[in-house]
Amino acid sequence: GTRRLNIHYLSVFPQPSIAEAVQACIDVQKERTCSFRTHRGAVEYNFLVTISRLSGGVLFLSFQDQSHAIGLRQVHRDFVANVSHELRTPLTAIIGYVETLQGPAKGDQKAADIFLPKMLAEAHRMNDLVSDLLALSQAEADARRVPDEDADITPLLVAAIDRVKDVFPDRDFQIKLNTPQTVPPIKADADRLAQVFNNLLENAVKYGRADHQNHIEITLRHLDEDPGLIGPALEITFSDEGQGIAPTDIPRLTERFFR
Repeated sequence: GTRRLNIHYLSVFPQPSIAEAVQACIDVQKERTCSFRTHRGAVEYNFLVTISRLSGGVLFLSFQDQSHAIGLRQVHRDFVANVSHELRTPLTAIIGYVETLQGPAKGDQKAADIFLPKMLAEAHRMNDLVSDLLALSQAEADARRVPDEDADITPLLVAAIDRVKDVFPDRDFQIKLNTPQTVPPIKADADRLAQVFNNLLENAVKYGRADHQNHIEITLRHLDEDPGLIGPALEITFSDEGQGIAPTDIPRLTERFFR
């Protein structure tokens, strides 16, 4: 319902942008727009405000929340800047090596034996970064495609465990897999799930406990009713003994471009 507060609107929205837009709407009797920013705790909210003139001299202000879009644009800008920096560093190194081999170390086989492996390593760094970008682009392209094939979760988890043992033969870790006796197949993209499981396990190994054996546990549960999905679900939990992720970063983990 509508509540009459009987207070001046600038007491609620104390920003010059709104005052100017409201006065302009009164003066020219046409719709006006402006931006409005406010904070709730540490979180900033951005609104597009539309001021419309109704009958009887009443002004109607509507607020459209644009916080997510504005935040996404900022994240995108930060991401582009970070990628540019990440590419510039190996490129600068490679250019330096090439100029040295073409100039002061021209024809020097010992210098070539030193610089060429370094150039290859820098090129691999750039290749890995480009691969990450392509994977992100592909993931966004597939984001709205609904899987139509069945996937068995347990074999995917077992394969991910075997893989991570091969990838990190020198790390001291132990993985325990807890699954119910029967796990129904689900509609899912098996390749994408394998990617997720591999990523989570690699992170658990790399960022888990380092001072002695790192214990990693994977637990698979069948839920008859999941509130978020409004129906049955499979819940998969990965846990390790690392220090974890900073609480301030956790809400941003699923943001596009957030690294």
